[in-house]
Amino acid sequence: MDQVQHPKNLGLLIRTALGAGVAGVLVCERGGALLDDDVLRASAGAALRMPVAPCKNLSQALRKAKAAGFWVYALEASGRHDVFSFDWPGRCVLVVGNESKGLRPGVRKVCDDAVSIPLENGLDSLNAAVAAGIALFQARG
Repeated sequence: MDQVQHPKNLGLLIRTALGAGVAGVLVCERGGALLDDDVLRASAGAALRMPVAPCKNLSQALRKAKAAGFWVYALEASGRHDVFSFDWPGRCVLVVGNESKGLRPGVRKVCDDAVSIPLENGLDSLNAAVAAGIALFQARG
């Protein structure tokens, strides 16, 4: 998660990731929500069961994931692949950006590609936790 700031979003993202079978969650040590009581409450305790790894440099952590054989995909409104028809690889990382700014350019540059959720009725984006939930369950297959 690239500087997701709202504790409730972080908690919901962690809970959804656990439910989708995600192996772990990376969170930025600076610029995002801290793992605190608000996050724990929002996750309904899932934050105690999901491996959450704070990282000092998300771009570097993503490069290490790629070196270990993972594909890295940005989740963003302008992504060129539809999450519903995308052929998700078995080992992948989904990167969710900040609620208002999205992904930082350096983080986006590390990603192999980007996926998006097609929206109707003039909407340009969804809440970060909602969008991540949709994409995570699609990636799971």
